Amino acid sequence: MTARCGGVGRTLRRAAARLLLVSLASLAAAACGRTEPEAVRVEAVERFERLGSAGADAVLRVHNGTGHTLKVRRVRLDVFYAGKRVGTLRLHEPVRIPRRATTLVGTRWRLETSDPMAFYVVERRLGEGDLSRIGLSYELRARSGVVPVKISGDMMPLSEFLNTFGLSENDIKEYLK
Repeated sequence: MTARCGGVGRTLRRAAARLLLVSLASLAAAACGRTEPEAVRVEAVERFERLGSAGADAVLRVHNGTGHTLKVRRVRLDVFYAGKRVGTLRLHEPVRIPRRATTLVGTRWRLETSDPMAFYVVERRLGEGDLSRIGLSYELRARSGVVPVKISGDMMPLSEFLNTFGLSENDIKEYLK
């Protein structure tokens, strides 16, 4: 059942979906950094549904071209605007991405925010292509075959976050279409 939300709820849903897509595309590529950059990628957010005020389900179309199943155990994304943390997205349950496949992966997320209007500002800036005041910190723990993967980064501008994972602002525009 899809929750029907008014203005702020719809805005939070769009902002969270955009941040999830951008961030997961980057983090998935990094999780299998020992393979080709295109080996693991989030291709699309197929469905995004809010669960009350503190959660969301997202169905992602993910491609894993590696020879190993990717088991993502933990993802945490802290979102900053103008240097102030405005929210945190956390993966609620671990997910498995099968090897050599493009598949739909259901994910459950917890959203923690003390200022819902700040997410509105972040969403507007993403829509306008103004990434200058948006920042992220992240932590991902996964396993690719028998190899544990742990990547993290302290707060950095979104543009630097994208550069770290070989993405550009044009890639983001494509993801957000």
